[in-house]
This record gives sequence, C-alpha cells and structure tokens, in this order.
Amino acid sequence: MKTCSTCVTENPNKNNFCSKCGAPFESEGEAEPISGTPDSSLLVKPVTSSDNGSYNYDRSQYNYNNTTQKSGDGDYSVVALLSLILAITGFFINPLYIFSVAALILGIIGAVNSKEYKNLATIGWILAIVSFITQFLLDIFCTLGLGIFC
Repeated sequence: MKTCSTCVTENPNKNNFCSKCGAPFESEGEAEPISGTPDSSLLVKPVTSSDNGSYNYDRSQYNYNNTTQKSGDGDYSVVALLSLILAITGFFINPLYIFSVAALILGIIGAVNSKEYKNLATIGWILAIVSFITQFLLDIFCTLGLGIFC
C-alpha cells in the first residue's frame, strides 16, 4: 500500500494518483505537494510507524482544546446589562415606551442565550415590564388630570 504524503491516505500500489486528494505518486513512493497549495505548513506530515506496527501522527501542531473560541457569554453580558440600565431609565424617562420595550427585548434575548448572565437579564426584562406599567399608569393619570407629576 502506498501512503500519500499530502493527505495520509493509503492507496493500492497500482495507483499513480491518490484516490482522495489526487496528488501524483512519484516512482520513489513520495508524493509532491499539489501545485497551487497556499501554504506548505498546512500540509499533513507523513505518518511514521513504530516498532509494534501502530502509526503515530504528529499532532503537536494542532490545538484541540478550542481555547480560542469564546463561549458567547461575553457578548450577552452587555445585552443583559443594557437591558437592566434601560429598564431603570424607563422609570424616569420613557418617551413612547421605547426604553421599556428595548429593555424587554434585550432582557429576553440575554435570558435565553446566556447562561452566566441569565439572572441579570431576567431582572432587566422584569423591571422593563414594571417600568412599562408604571409609565402607562402615569400617562393615564396625567390624561385624566389626576397625576401628581404632570
């Protein structure tokens, strides 16, 4: 069996090209990298065989810990905090209920998508509902002439 040095696929000895990546086999058994490959460091290193017949792959160049990926809670911390700030602001300034509605939407998004900041987002959307109801009652009282703050 021939082993392709480009993709480390085993091929029958009769093949002149790799059955997976199409790299040509040279008469010595070593394949050249495919022309047009953007970076030779991306090519897979050849497999080495140990004395007991098992194969050892060089995995030192790969990071399997996924430490570079973010969990996503960093973005939702801002959403949860903004929901809380808008809900508190909605008690004092709430033109056309914009602050309450925005706080409610952001609070629900933060509560559904975040694990770490779920409580903060939940407080934000609950306060948004309370500020919406408070502002609505103040508007009714002011319309009827019963409001103290009108």
